Amino acid sequence: MTSGPRSDRCGITAAVLGGLFVALATVLVVLLISRDDGGTTTTAATGTTGATTTLPPTTTAPPASSTTTEASTTTASTTTTAATSTTTAPPFEGTLDDERGAAQGSPVGRLTGIRSASHAGFARVVFDFPDGGSPGYWVGYTDATTLTVILTSMDTGNPYGFGIFDAAGSHAVGQGSILAVRDGGRGGGSGEWVFEIALTGQKPFLVAVLDGPPRIYVDIGD
Repeated sequence: MTSGPRSDRCGITAAVLGGLFVALATVLVVLLISRDDGGTTTTAATGTTGATTTLPPTTTAPPASSTTTEASTTTASTTTTAATSTTTAPPFEGTLDDERGAAQGSPVGRLTGIRSASHAGFARVVFDFPDGGSPGYWVGYTDATTLTVILTSMDTGNPYGFGIFDAAGSHAVGQGSILAVRDGGRGGGSGEWVFEIALTGQKPFLVAVLDGPPRIYVDIGD
């Protein structure tokens, strides 16, 4: 018998086994190196062209919770109080005593009108006369609510113009403490005519004479 063919088969088998051994050894070395480099395992398949790579898990941190606090702005309410200026009228300086005055110029002796107005602290009654002059006067209290005005040098036949007094002989005023002016009729002396100022009560008064036109006014405190 010849040993040639059998010997050849044994040699081939030994060569294949040796190659496998080398390949296995290479794979083991690669595995060891791969594990030492960070835990990534690479498996090389003999006869496979692709390689499978397992990567470490990736941990994604949850997004930071962003909390926005809305700032609350409070606007202080500013209240401005306007100072109220109070003007106090000076006290009315009058008298309770009788007042008298002489005629001025050349009085015609006739009353042409009565006017009235309210002022701070007093009311005024004005007796108007024609150009020429104003009559003489006496003014004083005849009772607690009646201030009597006696005019002299008057035309007692026609002492005042039409429409000054109503049918009852009264001229309404309604200013301050003054209620009305009444026609008191003829006085006791020559050329005298009487007018009565009705009041709410006895008040101090002042009397003065003005010209242009001629007039006499009586101020009576409130």
